[in-house]
Amino acid sequence: MSGGLKGERGSSAVEFALVMPLLFVLLLGVAQMGIVGVQYLQVAHAAREAVHWAALGEPPTRVREAAKRAATELDPPLADSQITISPPQVVLPHDYGRPVVVTVRYPASLGLVSGLFGILPGGSGISDSVILIIRATMRAGG
Repeated sequence: MSGGLKGERGSSAVEFALVMPLLFVLLLGVAQMGIVGVQYLQVAHAAREAVHWAALGEPPTRVREAAKRAATELDPPLADSQITISPPQVVLPHDYGRPVVVTVRYPASLGLVSGLFGILPGGSGISDSVILIIRATMRAGG
């Protein structure tokens, strides 16, 4: 019985060495999805906050500032060009009940995953970011 185990010696270490890189990549993927999920929630909060102020008839500059204040943890921060308001200005009571839409576009970084695969020969073919597009709608007048 003990003679048959001599050929098995070290096999668990080899199996571990073969499986460990796959587990590491899987762990990085899970961590990256968590980071993108947090960014998604921040961008969605910014869009909801902005559409709230737009529906109350605030000027576009204040609406964009409200969106930026709602997403202070984003790095890089939101820029005015990433926030679209339609219609550009709500005039109450004329526009009362009309839908107001705020769209926020944000490039969420995929730094963990793209950085890992970027070291491979010939490049990875994986983008460094994914664009999050969040639309929030509310009727004018609150």
